[in-house]
Amino acid sequence: MRFQPRSTPAIKLSLVTSIPMLASIFSVQHINTNIKLIQEKLNIPAGSASWIMNIETLTSLVITTMTGKLGERFGSTKLLTIGTFITGLANLFFISPRISKSFAAVLVLRALGAIGLGLSVPSAMPINFMLIKPGKLSQAIAINSMMLPVGAIISSISAGAVAASIGWNYMCVIVGCISLINCICSMFLLPYNLPVNKKAKIDLLSVFLLASGIVCFIIGLLSISQSGFALWLTIVLLVLGVLLIVCFGIYDQKYSKNQIFKSKLINRSVVQIELLLFLTALVSYGERYLVPFNLSVNLKQKPGSIGLLMAISGLSVFIFSPLTGVIGRKLITKYSMILLYSCYVSIMFINSMQIAYFKNVIVYTIFNFITMGIYVSTLILLQSHNYAQCPPAYAQQLGVLNQLMSNLGNSIGITVTVVLQQLIDEALNTPKQPYDPLSIAGVLWVYCGILIINIIISATLGLIRTERGKKGYNERSMQKTRGFEENLQNSDEMIEKQKFEGEEKLSRTDKFLNFFQPYVFNRNYLEDSMKMDKQKEEVGLVRSEVVMKSSAMEEGMLE
Repeated sequence: MRFQPRSTPAIKLSLVTSIPMLASIFSVQHINTNIKLIQEKLNIPAGSASWIMNIETLTSLVITTMTGKLGERFGSTKLLTIGTFITGLANLFFISPRISKSFAAVLVLRALGAIGLGLSVPSAMPINFMLIKPGKLSQAIAINSMMLPVGAIISSISAGAVAASIGWNYMCVIVGCISLINCICSMFLLPYNLPVNKKAKIDLLSVFLLASGIVCFIIGLLSISQSGFALWLTIVLLVLGVLLIVCFGIYDQKYSKNQIFKSKLINRSVVQIELLLFLTALVSYGERYLVPFNLSVNLKQKPGSIGLLMAISGLSVFIFSPLTGVIGRKLITKYSMILLYSCYVSIMFINSMQIAYFKNVIVYTIFNFITMGIYVSTLILLQSHNYAQCPPAYAQQLGVLNQLMSNLGNSIGITVTVVLQQLIDEALNTPKQPYDPLSIAGVLWVYCGILIINIIISATLGLIRTERGKKGYNERSMQKTRGFEENLQNSDEMIEKQKFEGEEKLSRTDKFLNFFQPYVFNRNYLEDSMKMDKQKEEVGLVRSEVVMKSSAMEEGMLE
């Protein structure tokens, strides 16, 4: 039986929609774990090896810019099915030993697989929004965010062992199998008759400006550490990349008839959250890119041990996700983010000092455990905050924007890490011993500076109504927040306490998932009555102790 709109349990749907994220993490993590081995097998320098990951991220970014409009026109469920099929098929080709020995073939197949990820991963959250029971969206966000460390754990444990025994390319085959199984499940479980907008069109000029700007900027960054690039060419690429991205923003918001991101989607609150998502992904992915190199070169660990130690870091999700739920229910997002980023920068700085001077593998693993957990916590809180203030009409575009900023941070983070590390190595005059402990520590010091910027941005975050009752909430400050005119439930109705007739008892699964849930979204009975009045049952809302009505339109709808 196929899932039905607005009535599907979060955990059941997430078993389908979160798997593309799992496959994506697998695809990144196993390459990251075995990057030094792959570099040796293909006989390529570190700068070229980083393109094995960059090509996937860049291609995914380009496709992601079109996914929002494609989802509007053809349906997100169809995109997820097609995307998982493409990813699965492309990765299965790695079963050929010849392909795994050709740098060009590896890049081509990674790019093809990224096309599928660019279609499937951003489509997951809009599907969750359309199908999940009202009020349970935070559970889906938590489950989707948990795929990051869970995928990292499984991939890290298996990547080193698989690479050492039968070859690194067979991890790609595993990713392909996961994606194809996900494709088959989605074909039988997801509904394909959801409402679509057949008039939705893609503005190819917007896509070209954004994609070419990102590519030029990243190539410019990489060229800094490449002796074959002239300095003037590097400067031209960087400036051109920035100009193209700026031109995209101006054209998309002022002149495009088919905007990739609607003007009403871009407000101060969303911009702040997206900037935090970008910078946090940049720091986290950049930091994790260095982990296998430091474990291998400086701490003398074997591939199997590297995978195990990275997997231990991924276990942090089972501690930090429940902790995030507790923090998110007690503190407003502003205070929560300041707390998490302050811990992040402190731990990273201490870790950088021990990398440079003590080189203890146990301490290094413990610190990686903490920073990974903090990253997952920030991801859950930031996305929950974003969706809690977003109207239904913009959910599709917001999901694409979240994924776009995370992927962009991923790619630029890895690129910046490679460039900084090589430049510091050269400054230290250690060409015979790359990834010197001081060069790795130097990169982390730069990232500490970025995290301080995150603390400053977090201090300027506004309030939203779903934070009412939490420590730090102030009604006057909330009124000053520039956000959407309506919240996630398409209503300005603010309900502090609600009593329902025949209130259902929570199952054990719901109680477990609520533990990971920083936001408890109000159930949207008004929207249900408008959009599903022909098929829904009457909701037994008895009374609300405090109800705030903020628009005359809503009063008319209630009548």
